[in-house]
Amino acid sequence: MAGDLTDIAHVQDLVKRHIERYGGLDILVNNASKQILCSDFAEIDLNNVESTFRSNTLAMHALVKYALTHMKRGASIIQTSSMTAYKGSKGMVDYSSEDFSSMTLSGSAQDRLNKNRDLLVKSSINMALRSALDTVIRHTLLKFLQSAPGLR
Repeated sequence: MAGDLTDIAHVQDLVKRHIERYGGLDILVNNASKQILCSDFAEIDLNNVESTFRSNTLAMHALVKYALTHMKRGASIIQTSSMTAYKGSKGMVDYSSEDFSSMTLSGSAQDRLNKNRDLLVKSSINMALRSALDTVIRHTLLKFLQSAPGLR
């Protein structure tokens, strides 16, 4: 169902059409990532900042708002984020700010929605998960290589 998620009326219609077509909504994954590079903060185009926030943050809020009434107990809302939410980015200040907003929406909504509606609300930090997985794989492989006969 293609469309412009910065158009709030479209978001509302999108959720409505999804419910009509599939009969419910069990998982909502917000994975917006509009990024516009600008290396000099003094030169940042505020229209781009607004566009990034409308695309990545406002759309996410709208999707959660309109999806909530259709989500039953045990459903999940997952917001993707990245390490820029924690570290920032010299060339993508607006994206870093938006990314932090995504992460904090999850944290703010988590307790209330888990308690009142039994919904799981989580923020997934893609790079951190991948880095953690890489560490586990490296550690496991190293242990195997150290213990395998003839491979030392």
